[in-house]
Amino acid sequence: ALAAGALVIAAGAVAAAAAAAGRAERRAAWDGPGSGIGGGGQCMGAMASAPSVRATTWNVAAVNNNPFEYWITHPDAEYAALMGAVEAFIDAPAERDLPVREVLTSEMVARLVEAMRARGWVGVEETAAAWDADFSQRRIISGFLKDKTLGSKRLASMPDRVTNTIGLADGTTACRPAVINMYEGPLDSIDQWFTAWLAFMFEDELELKAKDGSVESKKGACELLGPIRRAKYPDVTEEEERISLPLQTLCQAIFDAVLVHVLNTVAPGKWHTFKLQLCEALAKKKTQRTISILSSEHCASSDVIALQEVSGAMFDAISASPLADSYHVLAPASFSRKRDQNSIVLARKALFSEPEDASGAIEATFADKGEKCPSDAGDLAAFKVKYGDSGAAWLLASFHGDTNGLMTWPVTEAVAQYANAHHTALLFGLDANTYNKPVAGKQYGCEDYGAALGGVNMTSCWGDTPSPTNFTTYIARTYLQPQLNKAVKASEKATSKNTDRNPKDFIVFFKGSFEVESTAKDNTGKGTFEGDSLLPTLDFPSDHAACTAVLTVL
Repeated sequence: ALAAGALVIAAGAVAAAAAAAGRAERRAAWDGPGSGIGGGGQCMGAMASAPSVRATTWNVAAVNNNPFEYWITHPDAEYAALMGAVEAFIDAPAERDLPVREVLTSEMVARLVEAMRARGWVGVEETAAAWDADFSQRRIISGFLKDKTLGSKRLASMPDRVTNTIGLADGTTACRPAVINMYEGPLDSIDQWFTAWLAFMFEDELELKAKDGSVESKKGACELLGPIRRAKYPDVTEEEERISLPLQTLCQAIFDAVLVHVLNTVAPGKWHTFKLQLCEALAKKKTQRTISILSSEHCASSDVIALQEVSGAMFDAISASPLADSYHVLAPASFSRKRDQNSIVLARKALFSEPEDASGAIEATFADKGEKCPSDAGDLAAFKVKYGDSGAAWLLASFHGDTNGLMTWPVTEAVAQYANAHHTALLFGLDANTYNKPVAGKQYGCEDYGAALGGVNMTSCWGDTPSPTNFTTYIARTYLQPQLNKAVKASEKATSKNTDRNPKDFIVFFKGSFEVESTAKDNTGKGTFEGDSLLPTLDFPSDHAACTAVLTVL
């Protein structure tokens, strides 16, 4: 792919040379719109004859339903004490490793069994027998939470995925009564939790929007559950697949009950206060805080802002904010409110005009080659625009790579080929999901990406050889989430293989189009970068730093 790309994209150097005279003429006569640091354009300290643009890329990380999932940088030492106590309980429970039946009682399970019988589900009696003979006798930590087979069979994580947070037809959400979501009701005891949980799963009316746009009613979140197929999860036995509806529901009840018990044991009366605070900062005010950061002086001076993982609600809020007075707020035709993780571009109106969506045309180039497009709906946003008074053609793009970064190069190559074929300059901000120490064949390395760019006459804001330790993420999972194999101890946050501390975010372009004047990273929302700060924080609601480059237009 690299060699083929070089043959096609190397022509970018030819295109750059062909346009050099025009760029030189613009440099000599530059007095275009957007000059001055407050409005982007000309950078302080740059020569008056050399126009510059300021570009920012930021994955705003729209999806995170569990306020406790990641270690965060918190000003209150009690937060660290709480999370450390949870870790100690789960890591070494000792005498606190009670039988499951002492947390989720047999009387509660009897009520659950009756509710499942009323639904007419297959396998309810077998599930009740499994409770009596097996689950009730297990230990809550060693026998349940740490049972790897429950994880490989998805008996708790699958129903959690479906019922954790449910989008309703009126645009609001309904949360299962649980520790690991944005449910805000009190959970001060197992009895209080179970009453609310059983009603949510089997009785509460939920108004959902159907695929055709109509509204459909569900009586209880249990109606959203589906069978767990052995074909997809081979550790599931044929019998477990047959009875998977009641079996997964029981396992979800045990999982939720155990976490409520753990929190009420280590921090009764305190943990819920922290949860409400985190819900406020990371969910309720996430969009508001994100827009505040985008509107601040150090970010709003950018001429181009590439955003990734933007939800439909956040896009609407940005479009209705004062930012839309200064920027074209550009979303691709493939923007998906169902998947709700979209890339968009903000382009300064005073500097760019006549935006034209090129996202679909770029994605179609894969089909033209008989290949499947590697990106999902909404991942790529690319727009042709006219730049300044000259009207020169530019391509502005934003992209969110897959978790392992394996689609990053094919999409970068396709975007670059399109820009070259249409004789445009290219300014491309992306979450490349590249790694400091990639697993060979499974993850894409930061240095590999730099080499690939250089092979086709491209570079990035971090130079031709980006440093693998130029981290833009610092994320570590806690013990309060369903995948304990990915949990990170408090003492190992900086060293654990499970910690995501990687150089993932880039602004890339053709060599000869721009020259980097300066770069900056921001993980505080104040235009500064604190390298030892875990993300997100109460003030910075994303797990990626915002990255900015001031570029001289050549």
